[in-house]
Order: sequence, then C-alpha cells, then structure tokens
Amino acid sequence: MGGSKKLKIEDKLLKPWIKGKNIEKFKIINPDKCLIYSNLIDDEKGYRNALKHIEKYKEKLIKRRECQKGVRRWYELQWGRSMDLFEGKKLFFLIRQQAISLP
Repeated sequence: MGGSKKLKIEDKLLKPWIKGKNIEKFKIINPDKCLIYSNLIDDEKGYRNALKHIEKYKEKLIKRRECQKGVRRWYELQWGRSMDLFEGKKLFFLIRQQAISLP
C-alpha cells in the first residue's frame, strides 16, 4: 500500500481502499491506496505516525459538529463504517453506466 509504508503509519489502522480498477473476475488486485481507520485508535501515544499524518487536517476536522459537541475526537472518522465491512469475504460486482444521448 505504497505511501503508507513510507509514512510508517501503524498497520493496525490501515484498511485497503478497493476501487473498480482493483476488481477482476474471482480476485482483487492489490489496491494501491488505503484508508486510515482512525476509529481504532485507543491510545494516542501508540499511533503517533498516523496522527502526525492526519494532523495537517486538524483545523478543519475540529470544526465538525460531532467534534464541537465532544461526540468524536478530532481524528476520528465522521461516520466510520462497521469493522465487519473490512473483515471477511465480500461479493463485488461492477456497475458500468453509459451515457445515452437523447434527441
């Protein structure tokens, strides 16, 4: 997952970001991007590299409604998906849309 190794972001937080180009019949080709699933951070001291990377967006992130109300920490995902979606088997299918010209 490319740049994440260079940034030394903690592996526990990294989840593959699978896009249509990564899907082939019966397999997923290694995605080149990943998501930092920051909701897994239970101790800020243990995830310094991830937080350092995210910190460049801190000013915008702390302005979110949930952060202002104290519901979310500044680095947490706005509406983080359930971890079940990242684990286990999945069924993928491609939907290709085609533009049609109308008279």
